[in-house]
Amino acid sequence: MKHEDYLKDLGQKLRWRRVDEATVADILREVASETAETDTAPDERFGPANEYAENFEQGHSLSIGFVLGTAGALLATVAAAAYVVSTIVGVISPSVPVSIGIYGTCFVVMIAAVIAGQRYDRRLPRGLRV
Repeated sequence: MKHEDYLKDLGQKLRWRRVDEATVADILREVASETAETDTAPDERFGPANEYAENFEQGHSLSIGFVLGTAGALLATVAAAAYVVSTIVGVISPSVPVSIGIYGTCFVVMIAAVIAGQRYDRRLPRGLRV
């Protein structure tokens, strides 16, 4: 596994453990530094990223990716619910193809928001050289 991929994976796993961003950056810098000094692969030195991340205490910080992904998914769900309510109370009278299109769009936006949030959590801290 490439060093950068390992660091991104570890960063994501730490963020999902709610470790605060400053601590994530410190851990990633330490891993990058130590693997560069010893010229060993990070997975050989520290083990799989998900297992290494478990060595750190569960935190209380929500990652930006989680917040953005959840907010996007929530907005898509609210849009779909608003559409349902507007059809029930008679504000609009849509056709079946229009309804399918709206629900499909909301579903795609919801999935895209979650995936974008997860990918955002794989970012490396600024200034980290790999």
